[in-house]
Amino acid sequence: MTEVLPESVKAASLEQIPMKRFGAAEDIAGVAAFLASEEAGYITGQVISVDGGMAM
Repeated sequence: MTEVLPESVKAASLEQIPMKRFGAAEDIAGVAAFLASEEAGYITGQVISVDGGMAM
């Protein structure tokens, strides 16, 4: 999603992300796998932000 952005925009965006990197598909996949597992069997009605800390 960020491939088409100019380097200056990418750099400015990364400054706003506490983890200093863009998210990857694997970041979302890990959360999705957890939520689909028995380990998340008692989790209901939550919003899980996979955003590198931007919502802090």
